[in-house]
This record gives sequence, structure tokens and C-alpha cells, in this order.
Amino acid sequence: FDPDYDASSTDHDANVRKAERIVAKAGTMVANGYRIQQGKQPLESKPEHTTAQNFLYLMLGEEADPQTVELFDASLTLYAEHTFNASTFACRVTVATLSDLYSGIVTGIGTLRGPLHGGANEEAMKMLLEIGTPENAQAWVDDALANKKKIMGFGHREYKKGDSRAIYLTRLAKALGIGKGKPEFGQVADILEKTMLERKNLHPNVDFPAAYAYYLLGIPTELYTPIFVTARVAGYAAHAVEQLDNNRLIRPKAIYEGSRNLPYVPLADR
Repeated sequence: FDPDYDASSTDHDANVRKAERIVAKAGTMVANGYRIQQGKQPLESKPEHTTAQNFLYLMLGEEADPQTVELFDASLTLYAEHTFNASTFACRVTVATLSDLYSGIVTGIGTLRGPLHGGANEEAMKMLLEIGTPENAQAWVDDALANKKKIMGFGHREYKKGDSRAIYLTRLAKALGIGKGKPEFGQVADILEKTMLERKNLHPNVDFPAAYAYYLLGIPTELYTPIFVTARVAGYAAHAVEQLDNNRLIRPKAIYEGSRNLPYVPLADR
């Protein structure tokens, strides 16, 4: 139940209250939704938990250790907001029509579903699993580059000299692997990172370390994009509130570049 459902879409206080409820509930919906999908009973959230603790507790059915919570919390923070990415821009376009906050966030989630945006960490993990071992990594990346295959988790339109989010999360993810006695993903990552920088001048983006960090935490790959949503709804909500506080319809101009002055062909002659 939303007590602010009938409030004006430009009511700032009502929008902030909506945003708080969405941020609070997103992780619970994803984690308990996964439990139901697995044939398990949903669990009650604990009020004393942070968003990261709550998600892990609901997904795992037990309290997570401090290192796990720290890494997962860091990933949520790093994913929470990232300026005018595709899904955030789509969210703002929606609310700029004076649609409501919920519609804006749903628009963002729909945009995030694409593998070139929110699904990138899932694809990066599939790639890492395909590579398998550090011994296979160099041959795999050499073949991928020779055949112009898409190598997921590298490059970013905003970061030409390295994604600062990835730098931080890479350190945590590789330390996690060592701590769990599973350093292989970090070793594969080292080879890919070195080769991609030397041959393509591309650095890893945040999706690359997030992929194997989540895998090491036992998080199923099908939850990677929903986790992205759990984090990013905070950014969507902030952008939507800002847009609605000082709204102007977003209507980009389009320049036609097709053929001109074409002869008209009567319908009967087509």
C-alpha cells in the first residue's frame, strides 16, 4: 500500500517518501523472490540489517560473515548511481512527462535488462566460466581478439583511463578469492586485464570484478542484474525527484539524413 499513491507527481515530499520505500524494499523483493523461485519460504527482514546484510540474509537464509557483507555493500554503493547512463536517462525521460516515480523506475529497469547495460556482469561471468582456468586464459583472449569477439567487462565510454569503481572492487574481489582458497578467477582476470590494456588500451569496468566477486559469494548469475536494480533504484529515484522538482519535457531533436526529393509513385504502380 502506498499512502502517497494519489499525490501529485511533482510533490517533492511525497516523492522522497516513495523513494525511501522503494530503496528499502527492492532488495527484499529480489532476495525473497529468489527464495520463492527455489521453492523456499520467504523470510522476514531484520530491521537492524543494512541493505547488504538484509539481501544476503534473505538469499542465504543465514547471517553473512563481515567480509562478505563488506564486499557486497561496496558493490551496491558503486552501482547505486552513475550519472546519465542509458537506464537513468530513460527514467528521467519518463518522469519528465509528469508520469509518476514508479513508472520512471520501471522504465529504468526495462532499459537495464539489456546485456550492454545491466546484463554486462552476467555476460562477463559466463565468459570467465568459459575460460575456466588461468592456463586457458591467454589462448582464449588471443583467439577472441583475433576473431573480433566481444570481450565483456572491458572499456567504458566515460572512463578512458580506467574505471575507479573497478579499481576498488577488483582489489576486494581478488582478496576474497585468495581468502576463500579460490584465486583462479583473479589469476584469469590478471591475464585478461594485462592483455586488453597492452593490445586494445582498454581497462576493466566495474562489471568485470563484480562478476567473479558475486560468484565467489555464491550468488547465482541470474541474480546479477536484479542486484544491479537493487542498488540502482537509489540513483533512479534521486534523478527522478530532481527532474520533477525542476521539470522540463525532454524532447531531443532529430536530424533527417535520408534521401530527399524522391519522386512520388502512385499506389497502383508500387
